Amino acid sequence: MPIEVDEAELTRLRGAEKLMQELLGSSKTKRGIHRAIKELHPDYEEPAPGAVETIADAKAAAESVLNEHLKKTANDKLEADFQAKVDSYRLSKDNPDGFTDEGIDKIKQLMRDRTIPDFDAAVALFEKMNPAKAEPPSGFAPTSWGFGAPPTDDDTKLLFSNPEAYQDREILKVFDEARKGTLT
Repeated sequence: MPIEVDEAELTRLRGAEKLMQELLGSSKTKRGIHRAIKELHPDYEEPAPGAVETIADAKAAAESVLNEHLKKTANDKLEADFQAKVDSYRLSKDNPDGFTDEGIDKIKQLMRDRTIPDFDAAVALFEKMNPAKAEPPSGFAPTSWGFGAPPTDDDTKLLFSNPEAYQDREILKVFDEARKGTLT
């Protein structure tokens, strides 16, 4: 007499078998699954690992440790290089034009906001966005009244070199303003 299994039950059983095969086949979950089965069924005999499986597991574990170490070393080197680059822009006795800690933080925030991976590029953008303001002069002021100093603007130069030409030009300006109605 044939046994009848509906389609949903067959699909569920096939899925359970596939999952069990994957759990027993994975080197990460195999031992835990065997222990769990042994706990539920004490007469279960855990298969002895073969030499090939043991070597493969040891190799995979060694590769994992090595890859983690290499990744951490690479990250440490990247971090050290980045910090050296930041320190080269930091305000110090040797670098009086450098940035304060607040400026460095603003550049780092700009890097995050604009996803700029290069610190030099972020500094260039930051300087373009925040141009340095010219410092007002300190207490220095000229002590002369400027007598005898050469003229600096064109009108004054013309006045001293050719007073009649200067007078004619100024008269024309006055007439022009009177004609336009802008004479004050």
